[in-house]
Parts: sequence; structure tokens; C-alpha cells
Amino acid sequence: MVITELDPDTILINEVDKTSGRIVMTSSLSLVTDYTADNSVLQLIQVSHEVAAPKNAASAKDNIIEGHQVWRFRRKDSRQ
Repeated sequence: MVITELDPDTILINEVDKTSGRIVMTSSLSLVTDYTADNSVLQLIQVSHEVAAPKNAASAKDNIIEGHQVWRFRRKDSRQ
């Protein structure tokens, strides 16, 4: 994995195939913060993209995004 922090609220993650060096999944985790009130974290958002293997091994241009996932996590309200 290669992890990069984008200050102040996002982490980028590339999952790399150790044998080929090819990126097989890209993901990000981001905090949604309410800076107008008490700086509380409202949500954690995760976005992932699965990168398909190239049809022609000699050409990396054939890489396509094969799958997508989007997750939104919210803190449970104590009134629920």
C-alpha cells in the first residue's frame, strides 16, 4: 500500500500488486467536519475504485475502473 495524507482531512490509499507493481485499488477516506460550530466530525466518507487488469499485458492504457464503492458513515444520534 502507498498512503498519502492530504491535510487536513483526507487520506489517499493505493493498493499495489507486489509482483507486477500495478495499482489494483484506489481509495480515499475523508472526514466531514463542522467548522462553523464545535469542529465535530459529521461523517467519514470512503470511496474506492477497483482497477481491472489490462486486456493486453503490453499496454497499461487498457486499465479500466471495474468497480466502485462509496460509503458514508455517520455518528449515531443519541436521541435515536
